[in-house]
Amino acid sequence: MTGRGSLERPGFARFVTSWALPILDLIAGQDYRDAARIPKQGPAIFVVNHVSKIDPVLMARFLWRQGRMFRFLAKQQLFEAPILGRFLHGLQLIPVDRASGGGHSLQEAQDWIARGTGVVIYPEGTLTRDPDLWPMRGHPGMVRLCLETGAPLIPLAQWGGQDILPRYAKRLHLVPRKQFHVQAGNPIPASTVRDWVREDGVRGATDRIMLQITSLLEQLRGPKPPRGLWSPRHGSSSDGEGNS
Repeated sequence: MTGRGSLERPGFARFVTSWALPILDLIAGQDYRDAARIPKQGPAIFVVNHVSKIDPVLMARFLWRQGRMFRFLAKQQLFEAPILGRFLHGLQLIPVDRASGGGHSLQEAQDWIARGTGVVIYPEGTLTRDPDLWPMRGHPGMVRLCLETGAPLIPLAQWGGQDILPRYAKRLHLVPRKQFHVQAGNPIPASTVRDWVREDGVRGATDRIMLQITSLLEQLRGPKPPRGLWSPRHGSSSDGEGNS
């Protein structure tokens, strides 16, 4: 891999994409909106909503199609699976140990960003628990990573993975062929994130970003989302801080 975020990939990743992309194209169509907003090279932090376990695979296809090299942050437990774990290590994903607070994974993400690579984060940390699959409140790691590295945040909304693999389901629904949608948002410079933190704190800045992702998702699916963000702690939508 080079430090330019280009199509040059590690050999194993290149091998995987050579057979994975045609299979994914058979499974799901591609509806990519405003993909020109994705920077073609340089450091970037892609932040995405999460509705299905198949999301990372389909999002990887989207980013590969844009010519981006990237690293996903993925749960540590996935790397411990005998076969899947070796596969993920081969792709050089970044394991996240929730028990330790994820500090090591954020440091590794900083190292990759310093080399000019994009990092993909699902800020919710798990599949959304919102009953209607809207984004819920996110974790602040993306804000801290942005401030530490100066890399822009790229909000992305995705929709359609839940039709292929419903939330918490174990079986794929492949017939009829589904459509996978992505709406890209405008990059958010680190200077803007820093201003939000000064105004509303890290929590408020995190909520602002999640609300931007919600707005992008509304463009894909409608109808109007609920006011505020679903809070796992309270089991309901919360306005949070910084909802402007």
